[in-house]
Amino acid sequence: MADIETPDKSEEWTRLSQAEALLAIRRHEAFPERRSGGQRALLTFHDLSGLDLSGANLREAELTGANLAGADLTPLSNLRGTGRIIPANLGGANLAGANLSGAKLGECHLAKANLRGANLTDCDLTGADLSGADLAGANLGGATLYGARLDGTILAK
Repeated sequence: MADIETPDKSEEWTRLSQAEALLAIRRHEAFPERRSGGQRALLTFHDLSGLDLSGANLREAELTGANLAGADLTPLSNLRGTGRIIPANLGGANLAGANLSGAKLGECHLAKANLRGANLTDCDLTGADLSGADLAGANLGGATLYGARLDGTILAK
């Protein structure tokens, strides 16, 4: 989405190419299942803006403060926590204009995340922490917000 305003933190973010991001995700996907060769994706303050991360399994990934503006996290990208598996940490992440349609974000930490203009259609946000998040202009059609924390969340422009 071309007209999405994103904060200028380019000096803070480490830019990853599409190939580098996919390699990190491939290594990470074995991590939540504790399979051999699994390596947790530690992508704090990394720039993944505009990348195609569709179908990624990012449960237990560390994405605090990451720039995912305009990224594609469909269909059914999994960032959800279940049982002994902890959810992805997206606290303070920039997801402005990202496509998260149908993504599994249940229990995810999204506190103070920028979701302005994001597509959250049919997204599972059950039990997610959205406190202080900016959801102005986000499409929440069909999204499940049961048990989500919404204190201080911005819902209007």
